[in-house]
Amino acid sequence: MFLETLVSRMTAGQDQLAICSSDEQITYTQLHAQALCIAHALQARQVQHSDLIAICMERSPALVVAVVGVLLSGAAYTVIESTPQDRLSGAHNAVLETLRRIRPDLVVVSCRDSLWAQGDCPCLVIPEPGEDRAPGNPLVLPVEQAPAYVLFTSGTTGLSKGVVISHASLAHYCQSMVERLGLPAGLRYAHVSPFCADLGNTSLFLALWTGGSLYVANEQERREP
Repeated sequence: MFLETLVSRMTAGQDQLAICSSDEQITYTQLHAQALCIAHALQARQVQHSDLIAICMERSPALVVAVVGVLLSGAAYTVIESTPQDRLSGAHNAVLETLRRIRPDLVVVSCRDSLWAQGDCPCLVIPEPGEDRAPGNPLVLPVEQAPAYVLFTSGTTGLSKGVVISHASLAHYCQSMVERLGLPAGLRYAHVSPFCADLGNTSLFLALWTGGSLYVANEQERREP
């Protein structure tokens, strides 16, 4: 099962680097602890299995942590990627319009992305690393056929259409890539695709599935590698 393998990697990885950027590093131990904190925060908000959670954040290791936290809670996620420029322009209205269009059950943001909490959807500002929180109930992992994430079309021809990717599909993809390409464990991967695109999700999980490390390129690095 996809999440069982991911949890196994996180607990076995310990101080091995899991996610990094030009100015941040997160080990597998830290990833597990921070993701559990988010999962329990969602649990406290009565999030149910298969609920749709919109993660509205800038590209960063914290976004990846939020993805893992949502999955551990049993919910499905979709990513609405924002940029620092969105705060300084009218683009933030487009982000809020996207949230209204897809109508998630909850929006997850970081403290610095709390601008997106001004929309009509209920919102959770994720806890800062190290923030004390009461432990939640034991988490129950979702079944293999449960939705893991949803990709939405642009909606230019009408309503946005969601394509649901299950946990089983993610596990099949990761296992197939490892077998066909002969990928060893512990490789370093660079993430340059948008998180809202299919490749942006599959490349993310291939790194974690194999116990590798994921480098999240920022906007400038994506455009000028």
